[in-house]
Amino acid sequence: MSLLDSFSSTETTGSTKQSICRNLEMVLDSRRAIFELPEHSSHLQSSLYGYGLKSLHDCRHSARVSDIIVDLEQTIQRFEPRLEQVVIELNRVDEHNNALSFHIEAVIKGEDGEPESFDTTINLTNATLIIEEHR
Repeated sequence: MSLLDSFSSTETTGSTKQSICRNLEMVLDSRRAIFELPEHSSHLQSSLYGYGLKSLHDCRHSARVSDIIVDLEQTIQRFEPRLEQVVIELNRVDEHNNALSFHIEAVIKGEDGEPESFDTTINLTNATLIIEEHR
């Protein structure tokens, strides 16, 4: 592999990671419809009707934190097809700022198989989200 090929590969990987980070921020910063989907219409979960996270209202209790983690994993798997083996861990509960911090780790399909990491903070007061590539 030439030096130019190596540089191009690094640039593509970097831009792919940035693109995934932007897409994750868009999908996780969105809230899906509040109405429950009928069981027989599972195809709607992968449509715009199911786009985004469930409402984060009243998610401050530890029992609900596990629900948020499951929702994060399912939403990422459904709407970011470039990622696989998605694992999410709770980093910190910031009661003072009413925020939850998560660490997301996943493998980019077609890459070298090394997990990529993203750090995510969800503010439960105003339901905003910040996601960054873990360095």
